[in-house]
Amino acid sequence: MCPLSRPASRGPLDRQRRVISSPILSSRIGFAAADELASRLGKPVDIENDADMGAIGEKRSGEARDYANFFYMKVSHSAGAGVVIDSRCYRGGRGVTPQIGHTQLPGVLNRCRCGNQGCLEAVVSVPAVRDQLAGTHLRADASGAEPSLAVVARDPAGARGLADAGRTAWRVAADGCRWLDPEAIILGGELGISGPPIAEGFRESLDRYTQPAPAHAVTMDIAGPGSRSEVMGAIAVAIDRCAAP
Repeated sequence: MCPLSRPASRGPLDRQRRVISSPILSSRIGFAAADELASRLGKPVDIENDADMGAIGEKRSGEARDYANFFYMKVSHSAGAGVVIDSRCYRGGRGVTPQIGHTQLPGVLNRCRCGNQGCLEAVVSVPAVRDQLAGTHLRADASGAEPSLAVVARDPAGARGLADAGRTAWRVAADGCRWLDPEAIILGGELGISGPPIAEGFRESLDRYTQPAPAHAVTMDIAGPGSRSEVMGAIAVAIDRCAAP
């Protein structure tokens, strides 16, 4: 039977696909998510990290097809990254790297869901950006629906907020560029593909905080399959595992 691959829950899993993040899923430490789903569905299940799946999706059918070394930076309701080195997804010693969303930013006091202050995703995520723009006219309509991020990006005040998010996100990604010298950075996730302002802010900080040679060499693209990058990666992994002897 073909395994079902799907993005992981919003908490790190180790190589055995057990929950290991006490601040985020404290009631589920050691929980074997894949085994539980398999027992409920009656099918083999494999669970993967969503940012890793986004990176694989971009490598197989998106903007990273021509790159052997790149980052896929997913910025949505959380922030994460998939790192591809020599055309293979790098997962770290326990399969939980890189957790860029919990990189701490100097001078930032916003409280993160992990319990720390100043984490990247406490200021650069869909909920955080919406909160930051709550004082503008970008409010929910009479039905309670909030404007889409594409609409936010077309508004001058919204565009400023998204550009600031892009600048902040890059300051975290810059360290990875200095260490690993990627060929490209692919922006994905609901916030990452929201429109030109966040990409422009990201590129502005790339040029400002990265040394000139690597800043000039690295390509920055928006995810090709859009918000479906993670789905495309999960499909590719499932097909590969079905075909394996």
